[in-house]
Amino acid sequence: MKHLFRYKHPQHQLSPLAKHNLQHLRGYYFCRALIFGYVIERLYWATKGISVGDTVLLEMIYAIVLTGFEIPSGIWADRFGRKQLIVVSTVLAFFSNALLLFGSGFGAFALAMAISACYGAFSSGSTNALLFDSLKAVGEEQHFASCLASIKKWKLASYMLAALGGSFMAAQFGMTLNYQLSLVSCTAAVYCALKLKEPSIKSSCEEEVAHWSSTYWHATLQLFKSRNVLMPLLGGLITGASIIYIDEFWQNYCQLIPLPIALFGFISLSFGGVQALSSHMLERWGEQVRWQLLVRKGLGLICLLFGLLFMALGLTPGWWGLLIMPMAYVIYTAIELDSLSALHHHTRSEVRAGVESSYSMLLRLVSIGFGLLFGTSDRLVVTAGYMKLGIGITAISLLMIFLQLKHSKMTKELTDEQYRQTQSAR
Repeated sequence: MKHLFRYKHPQHQLSPLAKHNLQHLRGYYFCRALIFGYVIERLYWATKGISVGDTVLLEMIYAIVLTGFEIPSGIWADRFGRKQLIVVSTVLAFFSNALLLFGSGFGAFALAMAISACYGAFSSGSTNALLFDSLKAVGEEQHFASCLASIKKWKLASYMLAALGGSFMAAQFGMTLNYQLSLVSCTAAVYCALKLKEPSIKSSCEEEVAHWSSTYWHATLQLFKSRNVLMPLLGGLITGASIIYIDEFWQNYCQLIPLPIALFGFISLSFGGVQALSSHMLERWGEQVRWQLLVRKGLGLICLLFGLLFMALGLTPGWWGLLIMPMAYVIYTAIELDSLSALHHHTRSEVRAGVESSYSMLLRLVSIGFGLLFGTSDRLVVTAGYMKLGIGITAISLLMIFLQLKHSKMTKELTDEQYRQTQSAR
């Protein structure tokens, strides 16, 4: 076991281009996550006249706008450059945070969420596509999952710093300062995006790319036809779409316990710490212990456990709920990295950003469905929403287990039949 702790991150072996882009993507995500307003977001929104019911509607507006821009932005990134889209996204993030700072009421916040959705759509497929092609250009794509884990670790470190500092500043100086400093972070993210370098992409099918609509449709269908890719993507969809409702409503859950606002920063810090530790372990040990193989073999059972955790949150709120949420984050972290890795390893470079955008669009559609399941009433009780989500995830997980068992049985029967045919031929 000692060799695991001596393992060096593959960045030491990367080419100059891949190392340069990895470093600046870390900086980009670090600045992007250094938003001091997140930790008191729901409380700040309440001072601006936004209710819990309004919050759910705003999240649905975000998901709808994001869904509409996902595929067009991915196509733009593939055809005209990923860096261009990343830079535009950071500028939009600045304006979105500025509107949250100076605006008030549902209309202003709806516009801010719409701009934020465009920012999310422009960066969703572009960043990972730029990273993967930077690695693929020199034959180092096998390090993609570890590099993703490394980036996420830095992103979460920034998130924890923002949570701890944000709760302290809100308690001492009020909540407005948090959003003012967030604009500084957005400006720094623009600088990191401008420093990225576009990798050269060798297209193997230039004629087909010209007919982009059929090309992207065909590439996406090919992914979902492959069972080896379908199951990881399905796991990523249900965990990614549901974890949003822990991200957005854990503060409301804490108010049901109840807890003082001064502790919110430490709670948010612990959530981020669990994810950062998980990412760190996957980054350092992932290529040695084959964690992706373990996740895929037990994916249905892991998702079932994920659904049961949500059902547990739906019971009477208590301190134990703050132990359940980190467990859900650990499962989500592992499944997210596995699903993105499966997607990029089975996608051509010339359509990479667009295909991930298609996947991201599906994720948002599922999140809209989960939002309807969670509830849209002003009298929403978050525990009831968590219970409904848990039941839905559990049902999907049972279906996944059935499909995995059926596939294993068919594979075994096929293998046995091939063996019998071989023996009879002899």
